[in-house]
Amino acid sequence: MIEQIYDINGAYNLFKNYNLIGNNNCIFYVNVDNSLTASDIAKGVLLGSVAAASGISIIGVQNNNQNNNIHYSGYLFNKNEYGIALIPFVNIKSGMTDDIREMAIVPNTYIFIKQSDIKNITVRQHIGLFQVKIKINLINGNRIVLLAYKKSKYVTYQENNVKQFREDCKKNNYKP
Repeated sequence: MIEQIYDINGAYNLFKNYNLIGNNNCIFYVNVDNSLTASDIAKGVLLGSVAAASGISIIGVQNNNQNNNIHYSGYLFNKNEYGIALIPFVNIKSGMTDDIREMAIVPNTYIFIKQSDIKNITVRQHIGLFQVKIKINLINGNRIVLLAYKKSKYVTYQENNVKQFREDCKKNNYKP
């Protein structure tokens, strides 16, 4: 259930189940940026099907073949010294939402992007004061764009970890 990620220990254990934990983990949840235009997508910006379209060395994707055509609404995100791990969510309610309570974890599925496949990461303020936009530029020219809420009343570690992630990106831009 999605409630297990409301606490950092539950989120950590979820990544640990897939052996996606490093020494320096920065875990928070992100949503897919549904505001991207057709022009953005044509330039190699990826939406919910990160794994299928990225063309990079992604390990451990789609352990359950039934999940191949699912459009993910968001991810539990973990950046560590090995790369970026993403555990996908789907919307369980009708319509578009970015409310974490209306998401479900996709079982037996994760995406791992090796550090060596990441060109750089930028984090910028998004519309309003409540979100940041994360752009992960890959060495093959593709880009993954995600949105993170700065705070969540349900996910207790969201505010601290998004802040830490932004500070780390400003310091070294996560260039390998």
